[in-house]
Amino acid sequence: MLSVNKLDKMTIFRAKKAVKAFSEIFDVTTKTLDSFKFKSEENLVEGIVKYSEVGGVKKTQDDYPWMAMVNELSEDINLKFSSTNKTPSAVVGIKITKQPSNDVLFFLLTFGMHTSRFINIDKLVNDFGIKVAMNICDPENLRKVNTMTHSSVSTLTDRQASKGASLDIFDINDEKEFFRSIAGTTHTNYDFIKSFSGRNSIQVNFNKKAFVDNDDLINILLKLDTESPRVHRRPVCLSQATLPDSFKLS
Repeated sequence: MLSVNKLDKMTIFRAKKAVKAFSEIFDVTTKTLDSFKFKSEENLVEGIVKYSEVGGVKKTQDDYPWMAMVNELSEDINLKFSSTNKTPSAVVGIKITKQPSNDVLFFLLTFGMHTSRFINIDKLVNDFGIKVAMNICDPENLRKVNTMTHSSVSTLTDRQASKGASLDIFDINDEKEFFRSIAGTTHTNYDFIKSFSGRNSIQVNFNKKAFVDNDDLINILLKLDTESPRVHRRPVCLSQATLPDSFKLS
């Protein structure tokens, strides 16, 4: 069971409503994965964890030309080096059955590198992250905007500010460009988040390594999910004019 831990960041994906089981959103067999269950404010929570260690490439002094050069300086010098670099990574699947409605939500949380190989992207909401980002951002403190222009030849444009800036600074053509991703800081309702980046997923960086327990984790997921479908409503941080038709919900 999850305990209180200092958490610096996590990446969140949301599964499509049609998903009924973890096996649909994982690209690996789920029957043998570690699992957990608990209740959070009457909501029923179930989950599984796919853990792996990535990297593992062994390097020696032969991989560093400068070490060979130094060893050649004198017969008395014989520098040796050997290291195998590994880092932990995980994908955590979470199913929340909300009470009393019995509505079911599936999320994936990823930690570390090279987690995409364990995920079935086709079963995830492909614009979840940017929808959340548009609702939680401080419109005066955007850091990076990625847009696409549709024409005979589509073009991608990255704009980055050296510090938090308003949308006007990025000089976006509302008639031709639409957002692919945005990054920045949140408005005051989300002061536990230091910064975010949203596209298919939403990556949140927490303030001062927030203490997150079971209930905190579920509350964060539900709070962000509550924001995600409301891009067309005020207050949103960005103008709907810059959204593609698929994002303009009725």
